[in-house]
Amino acid sequence: MDIKLKLFELALRQKILGKGIKGKSFTPQIASYAVTRKCNLNCPHCHANAGKSEPDELSLREAARAIYEMADLGTEVIIFSGGEPLIRKNFVLKLTEYCNDLGIIPAILTNGTLLNGKTIEELKDAGILAIGIPLDFATPQRHDNFRGVFGTFNKAVKAIKACLNAGLMVIVTTMVLSDNFEEIPRLIDLLANIGVDQIVLYDFIQTGRGKTSATSQLINISMAGC
Repeated sequence: MDIKLKLFELALRQKILGKGIKGKSFTPQIASYAVTRKCNLNCPHCHANAGKSEPDELSLREAARAIYEMADLGTEVIIFSGGEPLIRKNFVLKLTEYCNDLGIIPAILTNGTLLNGKTIEELKDAGILAIGIPLDFATPQRHDNFRGVFGTFNKAVKAIKACLNAGLMVIVTTMVLSDNFEEIPRLIDLLANIGVDQIVLYDFIQTGRGKTSATSQLINISMAGC
């Protein structure tokens, strides 16, 4: 599993379930569901090697059945991820309603670029309680260059503020790099001033697109030098 997802799960376990990192034996208390491999960004470290959607992505009926099975197993939180899950927004909204009917807490991990006022209200009305949004640099140009699409930083910051104003829990995920290590204090100050609930710092793991030697050289794991 992507370490960012794992840390987001732990943050949710602590924030929502109030259980720290200890869970129930043989029970998938928190599950993540990548609803699509399709994505509108081109991040060099992407664990899913996201881009185009897969031809065999689950239908609504298949996904609903999986959620019912997870409920039977005792799952308490489901995180919708991707790719970019909001590319299948209506799909996610419907599954969120199923989660609520079954007593499962729904959350979403998104790059934030597709979050606008209408979508945020739709997610909230459907029952989403927490949203994870990545922000890796304190300056727009550097974050945009890293994520591969111009305007990503401003859209993410705007989405974070809008989600907070809507009363949603926001957890920002930040990958620690040799290139951004020195500006992380500035990023933390920025997010603290915005009022973010929690910031998750994680290091790079070579999975997906991150397996290539070029990507490894570009990202340059920084935690060893912390």
